[in-house]
Amino acid sequence: MVLFDVTDPFCTPILRGIENGLYPVGYHADFCRCHNQRDRFERYLEMLLERHVDGLIVVANWLLVDIKVSGDLNKREISRCTIGWELPDSAKLGNGG
Repeated sequence: MVLFDVTDPFCTPILRGIENGLYPVGYHADFCRCHNQRDRFERYLEMLLERHVDGLIVVANWLLVDIKVSGDLNKREISRCTIGWELPDSAKLGNGG
């Protein structure tokens, strides 16, 4: 899970909900905090993809608009979603994401 600003009150209920949803099915979330820095986001994304994560959740903000997240994700079959920003059509999986 990649967060742009963990101090944003928007994130707290989202984080709680994701954790509460993952725990019962035997998953946990690794949280990467980008501190609103584009280069940190890109590096965290690389690291997560290198670790062959089962899925990717990005809690976005205004900074994400200029970042292309779809490149490596299109080449891999990784479940993903963004919260706060919609992935471009080219990054969506099959029937609507």
